[in-house]
Parts: sequence; structure tokens; C-alpha cells
Amino acid sequence: MTGRSKLRYRVFAPINYQGGKAGAGKLVARVHFVEDAAALVALYGDGATIRRTIGGKSVTVWTQGKDGEAGDSYDTVAVLVRLRETVPV
Repeated sequence: MTGRSKLRYRVFAPINYQGGKAGAGKLVARVHFVEDAAALVALYGDGATIRRTIGGKSVTVWTQGKDGEAGDSYDTVAVLVRLRETVPV
């Protein structure tokens, strides 16, 4: 692969992560593929989010627990996220 891969998706830990200690609500990863982001939010649990910059704005495209359980199907997360990316903000 030539050049640098663009890391499109950002994963944030839930606000209540580790009882609200350091790292809660913070950026924990940047990834290229939405399926990778889905695996991470499944690990972090309810309240973890996947965000993407769309039109210059940071948009939450998935919230674990609210939108479903990412661990059930990373592909389902990918479909929903891609639909939300196409809707004007």
C-alpha cells in the first residue's frame, strides 16, 4: 500500500467507563474500517460511541446499547453507520 491510510472512525469510551475514572468519555482509538470500530465499542460496552467527521462536524454514528449491541453483528453496525453517513447533517 502506498501513501497513508485515512483513519475515518473514532472510538470513544463510555462516560461511566471504569467508574468514571481517567479515560472515561475519551478517545481510545482511530480506525480505518467501521467493523473494527464496532469490535471496539462492543468491548467497551454501553455508552461507547463511534464518531466520524461529516461536513466539518463531529457526528456520533453509533452508540453502543442505544443503537444495539455491536457484538451481535459488526456488519449490521457497518450498514447503519454507512446509512447515517449519507444523510445530510
